[in-house]
Amino acid sequence: MFLRILLLTALIGLPSMRGHSAPTWWTDYGAQELTPSASRPSKAGDSLTLLAPINGVASGQIAMQNSAPIKKLAAQVSELSGKPGALTASAIKVRFLTNQSLVEESAEPAPTAALTTITSAFISTASALGVVYLTAEIPPGTAAGDYSGSVTVTSDEGEIAVPLTVRVADFVMPARSDLDLWITLMQSPAQLAYFYKVAPYSEAHWKVIEASTRLLGDMGHHVLFVPVLWHANVGSGPQMIVFRREGDSLKPDFSRLERYFQKIARECGPQRLLVLGVWGRWLANAEEPRVHLTRLGADGGLEPLEWSGNYAANEAMWREVYDGVAALAKKYLAVEPEQVVLGFADDLHPSEEVDAFWQKIAPRSPGWDAWTHNYGAKGPRPAFFQIVDTAPPESVQELLASPAPMEPVIENGVAKAPFYISSCRDIQNSRSPAVLYYSLPDLATTPQKTGHSAGFSRIGLDFWKKPIPLVDGTISEGDGYARDGSDARVHPARVVRNYRGFLTAPGPDGAAPLIHFDALREGVQAAQARLTVVRAINAKPDLRAELLPVLELQMQSGARHAVVKTARGDALADVSLDTIQEGWEPLFNAAGRAQHLLGVRERDEASAKAEIARRAGPVSSPERSKSE
Repeated sequence: MFLRILLLTALIGLPSMRGHSAPTWWTDYGAQELTPSASRPSKAGDSLTLLAPINGVASGQIAMQNSAPIKKLAAQVSELSGKPGALTASAIKVRFLTNQSLVEESAEPAPTAALTTITSAFISTASALGVVYLTAEIPPGTAAGDYSGSVTVTSDEGEIAVPLTVRVADFVMPARSDLDLWITLMQSPAQLAYFYKVAPYSEAHWKVIEASTRLLGDMGHHVLFVPVLWHANVGSGPQMIVFRREGDSLKPDFSRLERYFQKIARECGPQRLLVLGVWGRWLANAEEPRVHLTRLGADGGLEPLEWSGNYAANEAMWREVYDGVAALAKKYLAVEPEQVVLGFADDLHPSEEVDAFWQKIAPRSPGWDAWTHNYGAKGPRPAFFQIVDTAPPESVQELLASPAPMEPVIENGVAKAPFYISSCRDIQNSRSPAVLYYSLPDLATTPQKTGHSAGFSRIGLDFWKKPIPLVDGTISEGDGYARDGSDARVHPARVVRNYRGFLTAPGPDGAAPLIHFDALREGVQAAQARLTVVRAINAKPDLRAELLPVLELQMQSGARHAVVKTARGDALADVSLDTIQEGWEPLFNAAGRAQHLLGVRERDEASAKAEIARRAGPVSSPERSKSE
């Protein structure tokens, strides 16, 4: 009789349950926050469909609730049926979710105690809720279509078999280095050294740096920030350019920076801009400006070195710094001198005198990394403009009225106009729910009050809250401002002005992704698909009637769903996996058609395959498969 019941269960497609009791379970979208006291929501599903483009990813959850704290939770994915040999179970990554800290508690408050972190192994807690987190990673060359199977989930109180469908859309994501949108996450090697209490740029430090650079490669990363000064607003030192005295001058050592560039080259590919941090706001009004650089101390460690902030008095040193960084950037990252921007962005800006000096040192640099509140071109030669506001258009007509610039226009070393990218300050912060990050790339890659934003910037990857030493030996209070009277922006967490934001939690071997990170990855896919559709409409106006409804649906659901966009309060209860995929599936299909119509399908397929080969191999000379 028992066998007949199991057979009947399999025939009618219902999940089977074995054990001494039947646990409550449901499926949900990947960005659902983990709440230990949660019960089955009304929007929950009884099967899981993961929708992803070719060379893309998609994540979902299977939540299991027992009558007592779960001590054991495991999952196994069956083989997938569909087109023979096209997609196997190995493409489905099985992980778990936790709100627990993954590292030993220190004297400081745990920075991510209440955030949902993705882990490779299940962590038992006092909660009766356990969540299996599944991610489909679709290899290049996979045939579009549905692939069906099941996920067997086992806990203390029983076993269930959850129907699984992986839906592969006929749209190819190119290499992340070749995306149309721009992605700029903020990663701080110095922050990692402080948090893990390892010697800066020791082998233990490089191990945790590698975890972060792998995540940068997973997301895509296009603008690399290289701070030279110890106290910079994307991370307090020690920095990777280390100075030593030679007579009355200083000599820079680039060996640490070169190793970092090698890791970025492998994981992220060619960079589109490099921002060289050679100026800080404290220099704006100082009568006798001083800077702090990084030097090798007597004990072999790295320490701050106070030096004159008079650039003209140290011209030979600064010329060597610029020339050395520019040479390494070209060698490993395919960055030409026209792509080296000076910075960092702030409300205060360098004087015309300082700009004139750097024009002499770096005549092919287009100008400065800029920032503003009043939506004007403040400061001399703003080339890369990180804007505060995010006010996306509310209609397709508004969206299409202003075509997005995909790269800066630079002629003879001069930026013809500021190139805009959104900091997303007004739509995300460290308290933003993960579901919002489905929307963020699409919302940021639109016309804004200042200009048309080409992507998003200044979201912290591994900027966890932790008090750190300042250059005068005092300790920051961890809120972004120094308490030494300098008002210097020294805390690594302060990357989005008034808010702290990060996409990872500290793991035992480096940064571990939050569900925010994976939601942002899926949002990037939707934004790339939308940009592909818009390019097709602009290139072939006769497609407008066919493709406009797809964009309108995307504004109503998917990444632009009104509830996802605002992500406030109880309205999140209305969001479901079906709601999100309702807008994404037709968008991906339209983007695939657009690839064929634009004649870029084979190029994007080759780009995707080259990225996988690059990340699996040694560091080699960079290539720009799309832009050249």
